[in-house]
Amino acid sequence: SLIFQEKLGSTYAQLGQLKAAEKVFNFILKEDPNRKMALANLGLLNAQQGKVTQALQLYNKALALDPDYKSALLNKIGLLLQIGRSSEAQPVIQHLIKKHPNYQAILKQQGIL
Repeated sequence: SLIFQEKLGSTYAQLGQLKAAEKVFNFILKEDPNRKMALANLGLLNAQQGKVTQALQLYNKALALDPDYKSALLNKIGLLLQIGRSSEAQPVIQHLIKKHPNYQAILKQQGIL
């Protein structure tokens, strides 16, 4: 099942086996291109490999499917801040806080707000 495949890909990623994780997430997206978890996780793998443009495209695809998807919002914010594009991160941060108010305190703690 694709749910099993998502768990498998996440496990590979957590173990640092990025190529194996990437293969699994690409397989999932071949089967169902609208799997937001696979899109966001593949985005994270791309970000970890310095593929900023691809990562942002994948996060945006996941967010197009579900604009409130917490993982994609958090990953996109983190990447934009990491690469010095904080002005682009601000509307994403505001959207995250609007939809998930408990994150305001966490972002303040981390010095993002």
